[in-house]
Amino acid sequence: MSDLVPASLLPLVSLRVGDRSLPAGDVLGYFGLALRKRGLPQASVLTLADVFAELERNYRSQTTAPQLSLVRSDFDLVNLYLRSLQRRNLSPTTISAYRRQLVFFTREHPEGFGAVTEEAIEDWLDGREMSAKQRYWWLSMLTNFYKWAVKAEHLETNPAEPIRRPQTGRGLPRPISDGDLYRALTQADPTMRCWLLLGAYEGLRAQEIAGLTREDVEDDHGVLRVVYGKGGKERAVPLHPEVLEALRSLPMPNSGDLFRRPLGSKMTADYLAHRVTAYLHESGSAATVHKLRHWFATSVYRATRDLRLTQELLGHSSPTVTANYAACDPFLAAPVVRALSVEVPEVP
Repeated sequence: MSDLVPASLLPLVSLRVGDRSLPAGDVLGYFGLALRKRGLPQASVLTLADVFAELERNYRSQTTAPQLSLVRSDFDLVNLYLRSLQRRNLSPTTISAYRRQLVFFTREHPEGFGAVTEEAIEDWLDGREMSAKQRYWWLSMLTNFYKWAVKAEHLETNPAEPIRRPQTGRGLPRPISDGDLYRALTQADPTMRCWLLLGAYEGLRAQEIAGLTREDVEDDHGVLRVVYGKGGKERAVPLHPEVLEALRSLPMPNSGDLFRRPLGSKMTADYLAHRVTAYLHESGSAATVHKLRHWFATSVYRATRDLRLTQELLGHSSPTVTANYAACDPFLAAPVVRALSVEVPEVP
């Protein structure tokens, strides 16, 4: 067996719970999550399924070898689906979110994806405290997953398809306040200051900040290239002088990743977002890392009144999405509203 898999994986194939073997697919799912938390590239984690499949083929062919219970489980199905998302070039953050929620769904429904009914999904959603937007997200995610599984002939029906999604109104943009941003910047260490400025002065998402390399910072041209944009889109943003100064104060490496985690592993969007949001809360602000991007969008639109320009700088595919980020300035509208009056009609 040691010739087939690394020694670190050997405990997984013989793991037992009570008097029964735990399906290897389930073990792989939990082990994969642990490896992702340690910074192992997602592509490497997904190939573990192939390792277990090869292990099964080899040992089933040996009459003296113990028979391994490597049935296709819901975790195997999830991993196959995540591979399909990778082929579509979805962002690592989106794929990680799908992984977490689908694994959670399998734990809540031990009967398996194939046995889940429309009524079961409705009852499960009704039994959880969630907003209309959260319910909409869950239904969208489950519908897309089941649609893929049916098309790939892994499952027969899509129980989420008939469920109507709730209406969700467009909420107002809620950028971090100027006072909270100023206070956070003045108290931040060099790395945290870079993260805050990249979000507020460049409009970057957490995943885009985490993926920045030295090659993306074009000092000579005054441009910051964003190559890890949502949906695989790339864009160029003018490089703010304070951002460049903060990056040089790190100092920046000669090449490669700008940011690494404390033990040297690759920076992830989840880790960075958690650190920034926790820091903002500690500094007295209720904002999250994404509210920095809202601040950028609102400030650019307020200064230019150009929604198209704001859209391009944010990397949005539609100005409708940008409108959710760029807050209208009520002070500019105040004189117009106050000037409204009704004419007294002339009496004939």
